[in-house]
Amino acid sequence: MPDADTYCQVSIRELGSDRRCFGLSPKRKPQGYVHVGYGAPHGLGDPEGHQMWLSVSVVENTPGPFAFTGGTPKHATPLQEATMKFPSGRTMTFLTYEFPEGESLPMDAEICNVGRTVCFKAFEGTPDGE
Repeated sequence: MPDADTYCQVSIRELGSDRRCFGLSPKRKPQGYVHVGYGAPHGLGDPEGHQMWLSVSVVENTPGPFAFTGGTPKHATPLQEATMKFPSGRTMTFLTYEFPEGESLPMDAEICNVGRTVCFKAFEGTPDGE
């Protein structure tokens, strides 16, 4: 993270790599802030050109674990979760998941933590967070 309001994601696949940075809202609530990055397509290396869409979400200062709820997508990969804790006490939890291009995914799919104190739509990008 180049500064406190930016995070970058790097994805490396067999056919290429992608690096994109996203700005977090400089004025955000101290707990439960969510940023859902826009999905990035990645080729699978098959002759038909199928792609997977990688989605990364960031949740600030809220403990997990997180899981899909609502219309759980059958074709999405399991939710991967990694939490970083900074010396200041601030935590950032990065959630990643992929889904195949062209698959019908339930638009009511949500990701929630235990106790549902933080829930957000899994497939809608939020450029300024919630």
